[in-house]
Amino acid sequence: MASNIDPNLNRTSFFPKSKGQNPERMTRTNRSSVPPRNSPERIENLKATVNDDVKLDINDATKDFARIKAAVDSAPNIDNSAKVADLKKRIEAGEYQIDYDALANEMLSREYWYKEKMHARKRESKLRHAWTFLF
Repeated sequence: MASNIDPNLNRTSFFPKSKGQNPERMTRTNRSSVPPRNSPERIENLKATVNDDVKLDINDATKDFARIKAAVDSAPNIDNSAKVADLKKRIEAGEYQIDYDALANEMLSREYWYKEKMHARKRESKLRHAWTFLF
């Protein structure tokens, strides 16, 4: 199917790399002929300056997260399929008994832990807010 668009048509500046405006478009074959923007001496100078002047400070929470993620990624996969199959079999046979007291204690301890953590965050937030007014 032939196109009705004239390939020699001059286009507006909206298409700066079109055939009509710039016939020497960048292609894979002619990219290697383009000289680098900086000379090799300038590149070495920039690298030395950047290495001396740039300092990156990563907060402790991000470092902790990276350590935890690395530990999780390096941990072996755990196959719980046998345990799950055993529990299903015991439930279907009516042999599995729930310890309601232990379940309730666990739920309450998690709720208490969560509330304490949220309370501590609020205290930290108030302290940070107070410090911003002092300094």
